[in-house]
Amino acid sequence: MSHLLPVAAGMSPETLRGHTLKIGERLRAASAVNQVAVVPRSITVTTDSTFIRSHDDRERHLEVRVGNVETGEGGRQVFGAVLRLASERGLDVDLHVDESGDPAATALAHVAAAVLRNRFRGRVVCGHCCSLAVQPEEQIRRTLDLCAEAGIAIVTLPTVNLYLQDRSDGRTPRWRGVAPVHEMRHRGIPVAIAGDNCRDPFHAYGDHDMVDTFRQAVRILHLDHPFGDAAAMVGPVPQAIIRAGLLGTIVKGGAARLILFNARTLNELMCRPQSDRLVIDRGRQVSAELPDYCELDGVG
Repeated sequence: MSHLLPVAAGMSPETLRGHTLKIGERLRAASAVNQVAVVPRSITVTTDSTFIRSHDDRERHLEVRVGNVETGEGGRQVFGAVLRLASERGLDVDLHVDESGDPAATALAHVAAAVLRNRFRGRVVCGHCCSLAVQPEEQIRRTLDLCAEAGIAIVTLPTVNLYLQDRSDGRTPRWRGVAPVHEMRHRGIPVAIAGDNCRDPFHAYGDHDMVDTFRQAVRILHLDHPFGDAAAMVGPVPQAIIRAGLLGTIVKGGAARLILFNARTLNELMCRPQSDRLVIDRGRQVSAELPDYCELDGVG
């Protein structure tokens, strides 16, 4: 990174983020001047262009690194190749797509179309999907109808994308940077709430606290009035997406793995950080103090 970021940039997330965004703007400007319209002839994804790692015999992950697929034909070929490779190996697919405010970023629609076209039988999860929110309403409807038909699940990251999207020095952001979650849920599309960055160049804050993430998600995504089943988006919904058995559910005869809050209603849960929560794991109270910040220096 030394050829992009000066030594003086330091290691603080805020400083690194600023330099990263400035470099991105310069590269984008250079690309706009020098770009040449190229229609990809063919894209082949093989084992040689993938990285497969195994934690144990029951769990395998397929990581495919590909280049720019912004063109319609490029997206069609890349996602089709990825799905065919996943089918051959009996794998599910997890993709980060459209994490920008560019209305022309339409990878989610290409993924859904590829799932239907290739009759992919595995699970497909797409994260972020931010650019969908700045596209015309009819385009949003078409894309989400495809996602519902294809059985795609969505992971929204409200704290990270609120912080990162539509950010520019000296300019107030005009949109929240999050996916159209209500429209997704109205179609029966499973939507889980999560966060993928913590105190790094892409999100300068956070403490890996899902309670805090949920509390902020309620405000950012307007998941209240009424709350309805919003809390399921951080429990049963992600549990069902990853098929984690009884994890995230409370059932008779199940393991007593609970978090107890000093709140009588969801409104009271939202109003305080719940620092005095009690964590119960298999029937026993778990007590652990948060590490001092000095213990985290150099971590990550």
